[in-house]
Amino acid sequence: MEECENSCDEIAIMAKGRIVCQGTTADLKKSHGKFYTVSVQVSTGKLEQKEKVETLMNNKTVQDLNEYVTESCTYMNFKVCKQSCNLIDLFSEFQNLKSSNDILDYSISQSTLETIFMDIAEQDM
Repeated sequence: MEECENSCDEIAIMAKGRIVCQGTTADLKKSHGKFYTVSVQVSTGKLEQKEKVETLMNNKTVQDLNEYVTESCTYMNFKVCKQSCNLIDLFSEFQNLKSSNDILDYSISQSTLETIFMDIAEQDM
């Protein structure tokens, strides 16, 4: 799907032999991308920091995607509904956590074209 995003001016997604949606990558992400993916990096062994992130995300999260731990960090990923989330507030809250050293890093990203394709495919099953 990355190739499509980088090389195609317009994309059409088909399901069951019919075109379900069509447009530029930006158009498809805007109209069919319903979620943000929030990734947070916390120091391993810092349970208090992890709990602060979980508390912050409690009211915003649609789904906890996964969590994995390395020797130095715990990575937490969440799926957040766009309509129930104010990006400015979310960035501000995470920046405050980062400034107070409660988290190491964070990222908020919109749906990928692949995620949109998978969501449309699931709807038609």
